[in-house]
Amino acid sequence: MTRAVDTNTSEEQRSVYHLVCHDCPTESVIAGERVAQEQLEAHRAETGHNVELAPITAVEIE
Repeated sequence: MTRAVDTNTSEEQRSVYHLVCHDCPTESVIAGERVAQEQLEAHRAETGHNVELAPITAVEIE
């Protein structure tokens, strides 16, 4: 079984988010809701771009 996120990490770090900018090539996968939100806000403040953040749900693969 493969896991997208290591279960030995903290609950905050197990929250994984996809950040995407609709106005430039910026896109990333970020561990931790607080860090993801900070990066979204920083990119938006620096550029004025339309940036979105979405949680990634863990899926077990057998």
